[in-house]
Order: sequence, then C-alpha cells, then structure tokens
Amino acid sequence: GDTVVVGDPIAASRKGKAFVWQWLDDEWTQRGSTFAGASSWDLMRGSDLNYAGNVLALDEFQYGNRQGRVRSFDWDGLEWQADFSNVGGAGERIQYPSLSSNGNTIAYGSSLTTGSDPSAEGFVRVFQRVNADWIQKGIDITLSGTSREIKPLLNRAGDQLLLLSLDASGDGLVCQAHIV
Repeated sequence: GDTVVVGDPIAASRKGKAFVWQWLDDEWTQRGSTFAGASSWDLMRGSDLNYAGNVLALDEFQYGNRQGRVRSFDWDGLEWQADFSNVGGAGERIQYPSLSSNGNTIAYGSSLTTGSDPSAEGFVRVFQRVNADWIQKGIDITLSGTSREIKPLLNRAGDQLLLLSLDASGDGLVCQAHIV
C-alpha cells in the first residue's frame, strides 16, 4: 500500500512514538500528528493499519502498570481521531494488534495471563467494533507449549486468525489457525 506506520518503542523517555506516512506526489509525507505513549515505559511496540489505511491500531505494551492497551484511531481526512474505547487491559501486557481490512475487527496478543507467573501462557483476544465500543468475540485463545508472546494475524474479512509464537524453548516457531 501507500500508507505505512513507523514506530520507535523507546523514544521520548521510553513512552514510544509512532508516525503514519503516506506516499504522495513521489515522496513520503507524514499523515497527521505524531503519536506518543501516555507515560514512561509504555513501549509502543506494535501497530496495524486496515486495508484502506483509514483505521489505525497502536499498542502500549506496558501502559497502566504493565496492563497494556490498544488504542484505535480513524482518519478524518485531516487528522487521526480516537473515536473508540481502548481495547483490552486485565493484568496482561497487550501487544501486536492486527486489524481486519475494514477495521471493524481487531485481535491482539498478550504475553502474560497471571502477572509475573513464569509458567503463564500468552493468549489472543479478538474484538468486534459495535457502534462506539469494542466487544470481545469468543473466548481467549491460548497456545499450549509456547512462549508467552503470541502474534495474531487476522485475515482481510476478520473471521480467520493465524497465531505465531516461539515454542517454550525459544528455538522453534509454532503456528496455529483459528476461525473466529
């Protein structure tokens, strides 16, 4: 596409920054304002744009004392507008948002399910936009025998999900597909 998101997770005292760029008239032009994490160590690590480039999802991995959140924004033609409630946050570190092509379905991975428990497995949650809210679709999805970080990839329709993770030893890749 002609629109990309570029991030720096440790910029601005580790709040993280993200920039949206669009290829326009033979050059890259910043689209809207720069995004910054809300507080130190938010570490904006992941982002995704929908197919049309008008819905943006950004994670703040350690927002709210490592609770994490995903923020979504709509492009109004001049600026990115935060129109919807934050997605996620239940004692986990939320990361790696993935959007459907229309921007109405979002999945994210979480690296912790029970605080600092080293045996805890990561999980993925899928949400559907209903009016101005994000509503969880189905139950949490886990991958047994994997590391605590799972990266979800939604298909264009937002009804199929590919999960990627390292195995528990960190030596191999584990993939699993789901219908959501």
